[in-house]
Amino acid sequence: MYQNGKEINSSDTHGAQTVSSLASAIVNQEGSDSHCYVARSNYSDPCLNGSFTDIKLFDKALSANEVKELFDVSAQNIVDSDSEALNLENITDMKDDFYLPTTGLYGSTITWAASNSSVEIEQTPVEVEGQMKYLAHVNRPASGQPSASVVLTATLNYTTGTTSASKTKDFNATVAPIEADEQIAVEDLQKAMSTLSGMFDETVVLPLKGDGGSSLV
Repeated sequence: MYQNGKEINSSDTHGAQTVSSLASAIVNQEGSDSHCYVARSNYSDPCLNGSFTDIKLFDKALSANEVKELFDVSAQNIVDSDSEALNLENITDMKDDFYLPTTGLYGSTITWAASNSSVEIEQTPVEVEGQMKYLAHVNRPASGQPSASVVLTATLNYTTGTTSASKTKDFNATVAPIEADEQIAVEDLQKAMSTLSGMFDETVVLPLKGDGGSSLV
């Protein structure tokens, strides 16, 4: 398996396949029901969740050099393409924590930085639905304050052979302030936790409502 002209994995789990044996699987043979598919198997496995920009069939196994010639692109081309494809959605008046990608569409590695503490990005990726991502925490302004502006900067890096390239891309985001009722709930929770602090060595009666009228469960 090659990515951008560079070998990333190899396997011979099912043994070598000859061109003639593959060709016979493509064409139905006298009542045979065998087919050769792209992006799916002959079994009930899920289809590929992705897309292709180009498909080519060859009558032989290509060498590493031949593969490289097919995808003779520079590291700079890779980061330029990844930068163009990179996009963040729903980053206006954010209220909840969110995730950021660690890799670009074409293989660049991505790191992130925020211009201020309105967004704090954990530097250790976590797995989310089979993909590694950075968790970004949102720190919302207090009730009555304006939305906070923050710039999220992606740094893309890619290395191929002896060359490497890097590029940055900025995204302008805003963080919504806490709404009035949310502010009351936060303050009531803080008061309740302060009251309970240090009291867990005896029987505790938990309040059902906060001073501001919030229900506590």
